[in-house]
Amino acid sequence: MTEIDRILDQLERSRRGEAWHGPSLEEALANIDAATAAARPISNAHTIWELALHMASWQDVVRRRLAGEEVVPTPTLDWPEADEASEAAWASAPRGAPHESPAPGAGRRGPVAGVAP
Repeated sequence: MTEIDRILDQLERSRRGEAWHGPSLEEALANIDAATAAARPISNAHTIWELALHMASWQDVVRRRLAGEEVVPTPTLDWPEADEASEAAWASAPRGAPHESPAPGAGRRGPVAGVAP
C-alpha cells in the first residue's frame, strides 16, 4: 500500500468507521436530527450541519489533490451552505465525503510533494 493509498484509507475510515481517533463522522452524527443539526445555540458559531458540510468539502479537496488535481478552495467550497433545514435534506447531506474515494492509484497525474508514488 502506498502512502497515498494509506491516507485515502484513513480518510474513509474517519468518515465511515474504524477510525483511529474514535467514532467516525457517520457514527457521531447517526442520531442527530435536522433540527439539532441546524440549531445555532451559540451565536456566531457554526452549526453541526455547517461543520459536516465543511468537513465533507475538505475531505473531497484532499482526495482530489491526492489524485493530482489542483484545487483552489473558494469561500463557498470552504463553508458550503445547507439549502434547507428539512429531515430529507439532512438525510442526504454529505457526511465527510461527497464523492467516493478514488480507487488506489486511480487518476493520479503526478507525485504529491514528499510522498513516494
